Amino acid sequence: MNRKEQLIAEFEALIPFVESLRKYGEGRLTSPIGEGKWSLKDMLSHFMLWDRYYIERALEPIAERKDEAVIAVSNQFEIESYNQQAIAFAEGRTASDVMDLMIETRQRVLYLLEQIPEDLYDKSYSDLDGDPFNIAEYVTDMTGHDGHHLAQMKDYILTAD
Repeated sequence: MNRKEQLIAEFEALIPFVESLRKYGEGRLTSPIGEGKWSLKDMLSHFMLWDRYYIERALEPIAERKDEAVIAVSNQFEIESYNQQAIAFAEGRTASDVMDLMIETRQRVLYLLEQIPEDLYDKSYSDLDGDPFNIAEYVTDMTGHDGHHLAQMKDYILTAD
């Protein structure tokens, strides 16, 4: 397995876990995992909105324009506000609907990652702040981010069973 395939496989690993959550009821999926914490549904919405952010601002531009891509990612972005938008997005939707949307969005990310040639995975693009952005680092960082929330979700499921 080459590096690109490895990165994509790691990023894809979230999907089977999300599918495994379908056996739990709406109550389990919408209850906070702890005091002041998000629910599983909220975390899935969080994954989905961040995937959309990177699809629109980085992955599509790179997949479409390759070397001339403009990366509209910024460290000045209000992360907490965006995270709250993810929670608001989940409100009024069933956990199953959020799972479907999260999986669909992650599959779009995976499709775009497949379309980007491997030699562009380490190419350095400038984001809106002038900071470097590259696909390999993005996938590695987001896989770590996924892992952080996956550990929380798994702990919650194990203690709730």
